[in-house]
Amino acid sequence: MTYTQERASVNQIVQIGAESLSALGTPVSAGKLLQCYSWTIGIEADVVFYTATGHKYAAVSEENMEWSGGSISGIMDYNGLIYPLQGAMGNVSPASHVTNTVTSATAKDWVFAPPITGSIEPQTYTVQQGDSTRSHQIAYVLFTDFGYKGTRKEFTVDGKFISQKLSDGITKTSSPVAVSLAPVVANQVNVYLDSSQANFGTTQLLRFLSIEFSMGNIYAPLWVVNRSNASFVSHVDTLPKTGGKIKMEADVNGMTPLSYLQSGATYYLQVDAQGAVIDNLQQVSLGSPSAGTFTLTYKGQTTSGIAYNAAASAVQSALTGLSTVGAGNATVSGSAGGPYAVNFIGTLAQDTTAMTGSGSGLTGGTFAITQAQTVNEVKHQMAIKFGKPSPFSDDSGVFAIEWEFEVVEDSTWGHSQILTVTNLLTAL
Repeated sequence: MTYTQERASVNQIVQIGAESLSALGTPVSAGKLLQCYSWTIGIEADVVFYTATGHKYAAVSEENMEWSGGSISGIMDYNGLIYPLQGAMGNVSPASHVTNTVTSATAKDWVFAPPITGSIEPQTYTVQQGDSTRSHQIAYVLFTDFGYKGTRKEFTVDGKFISQKLSDGITKTSSPVAVSLAPVVANQVNVYLDSSQANFGTTQLLRFLSIEFSMGNIYAPLWVVNRSNASFVSHVDTLPKTGGKIKMEADVNGMTPLSYLQSGATYYLQVDAQGAVIDNLQQVSLGSPSAGTFTLTYKGQTTSGIAYNAAASAVQSALTGLSTVGAGNATVSGSAGGPYAVNFIGTLAQDTTAMTGSGSGLTGGTFAITQAQTVNEVKHQMAIKFGKPSPFSDDSGVFAIEWEFEVVEDSTWGHSQILTVTNLLTAL
């Protein structure tokens, strides 16, 4: 018997490509492997069956509408998260991340702030799924729902999408580039609840057990009467339902939302995940000295004197000459005389040791070193009002209470929610 490869579920690869904002639904190359999610894709159809008068069974059928849809699920991921968010919360361009007034050359902030009025301009995608046996493709993939759940065990993401009708038997885009996996684990997460927008991220919930967030019913497909259209032609904004649940030990802190519920006050919830160092940057500033030298120290070793007007290459040579740094483990950029941006790379890319130094040999100026390391981060800030709690329950031995909340508009802040993802991706 000759071996014939079957379509095994484990071999189904998903590739994705961001469609042009000026041509939603026009298929593009699916050149990225998005490996952090499981995809479920289904064909949807509205079929009308006709039964002749006096007969008991239908004899004729006509397909009236056809589209596709589905869902994603998986572990929350610092890189993969921006793909559903670009659709659900609106298309954004990444901006350079700033830490302690120092601008990163590599880390980017993706800031999602869904408008409280007006339309969301979403990103749509072309998605291909298959293996070497057979593959299919959908275009105008638009995320209509997005959510996440978190416990001490794991943080997961889920979403739903609609798309135009499926194309079967396609050839997948060749040589796709994998989006690096950067999973969020629960021990990286803190949750905060504060009484004012100005204090976001101040008061940590220390007996926090779990959270659920969902944003659904964001868009609906637009169908028109026109026989030249093979599927829906566009989409419209709908009234989203946005909220969730937080579960806490029913101690003095876990019971405080009862008074918030009774007063109807707005509170400010922040979920903040911080992962690995992704840009190990430190900045050396000299001010405006007129002469002299300065030194840099790293892990107990100190450079010889570096001229006040040294080129960045000279500072790099002095620093990498230390055995605690070594060649290829730091780069230095900037103008002669500084400020100098020192980026620790290679074996020191994840090292959080602060560089020190001395400007005592300088004539004038103000010597300073600013540590500006950037980490992978997901920061979700929400204005919320509490709803009803669940009955008291057991959570692995903890006497717990779970509170519903709704994300609301805050006129002073001008937002209902802002979700910021910091990573090294510069584009979808």
